[in-house]
Amino acid sequence: MDRRPNILLIHSDQHRFDCLGANGHPLLKTPNLDRLAAEGVNFTSAFCPAPICVPSRNSLLYGVWPSRHRAISNARAEAPWPPPPDLPTFSQALRDNGYRLSYVGKWGIHGSPREFGFDSYVPVSQYRAWREEQGL
Repeated sequence: MDRRPNILLIHSDQHRFDCLGANGHPLLKTPNLDRLAAEGVNFTSAFCPAPICVPSRNSLLYGVWPSRHRAISNARAEAPWPPPPDLPTFSQALRDNGYRLSYVGKWGIHGSPREFGFDSYVPVSQYRAWREEQGL
């Protein structure tokens, strides 16, 4: 029996921590996210390493500050900086430990999710069709 936990990481653009019912928002109704927060982990004191998305997404992938992975602006998602070759990624660590990885949504990082160990990738432009195929 596989004892590794399932991992669902939701990373959204411009989503304040308090914009969930689980975190006390008085008007927003987010029942599915609330259930996930109740049954899993809800980071209510996390901070992003940069005020813009490309550096933040790279920091999530590499686990280091933008000054280390070199993605310091949104100017080019297909960055002219390659990151230092010695930087490990969380996706490769999971892949090396037998996880099957899928990525759905906006990538905003140099290369593609498949280059970082993801088995499948559904970009924003194909999301609606993918949901219909899944019966969602």
